[in-house]
This record gives sequence, structure tokens and C-alpha cells, in this order.
Amino acid sequence: MNQEEVKNFLKMMNIEVDDTYANELFESCDKARNGVLEGSEVEHFYKLVTARDEIDTIFGAYKNDEEVMTVDKLVTFMKKEQAERVSPEYAELLIQKYEPNEAAKADRLLTKDGFLMYLMSGEGNIFNQEHKNIYQNMSKPLNHYFISSSHNTYLMEDQLEGPSSTEAYIRY
Repeated sequence: MNQEEVKNFLKMMNIEVDDTYANELFESCDKARNGVLEGSEVEHFYKLVTARDEIDTIFGAYKNDEEVMTVDKLVTFMKKEQAERVSPEYAELLIQKYEPNEAAKADRLLTKDGFLMYLMSGEGNIFNQEHKNIYQNMSKPLNHYFISSSHNTYLMEDQLEGPSSTEAYIRY
């Protein structure tokens, strides 16, 4: 990637940086000083851009000496930090799904990149997925349901002296 491609890449990733910082990032990664990031330089750039101290802290608390997380440590993380009831089998499925390193995946280990991919997935989301399911019959027209709203919703103007109307419900 050349310098312009790096800037476009940052924009595509929704990373807002000024040109000076983007140039500094590029220069710090361009070890060959040839104006292009290749191979390990791209990997270094990726690690700089995706570095997050809070992820490093959490991963550091559960990784082993080889900088990977075992199935048992992943289960411990999910139980302690995520407050989830999970089995080792479920943790293994997550490793198989999110671990990009084939060697680590084969050994049932999770690298920091795999851990980050898991955290950014729906399964790593803080939102309890069980609440996503609709548990009521919602097939009727909207006006058949009770709608809770603010007591001020019906006001057209001033709260104390202004007129009120059901039209305000329609407009807002």
C-alpha cells in the first residue's frame, strides 16, 4: 500500500485522522523506506491501527505465556467478564469461528486477533441475544397496541399555555 492507499484505507475503516498523523503512521511502518508498505509492514500498520489498551489488558489477564488464550481461559473470561453460562464446547466453536490463524485454531487456541474478532461479533456483544427474539404476536396494525409516550407528546406549542392535539402524535 502506498501512502494514498493507507489514507483511503483509514477512511474506509472510519478512522478519522489528519494527514499529519496518517503520514506519521505510514513512516513508522515503512521500514524499507521505499514509499510502500509490504508484508510485515502492513501487519505492523494493522496492529498500530487496531491497538486498544483495554483489549490488551483483558487479553493479557487471560492469555498464557505463548500469547494465546486456551479454551478453559476463554470459558473463564466469558463467565467472569461477560457473565455468560458457557461450556468448553461452545468456547471451542467460537475459536473455530473467529480464530484467523489456522495453526492456533487446530490447537484450540485463540490469538489476540481472534479474540478481537470474537468481541466485535454479535456473540461477543454485551446485548443479550435472547432479548432479540420477539415473544409476542406483533402481527396486528400498530394502532392496536398500547403506546407509552411522554405526557407532553400531545402538546403543539408551550407546555403551560399552548394548545394540545392528537395531531402531535401523528406528526412526531
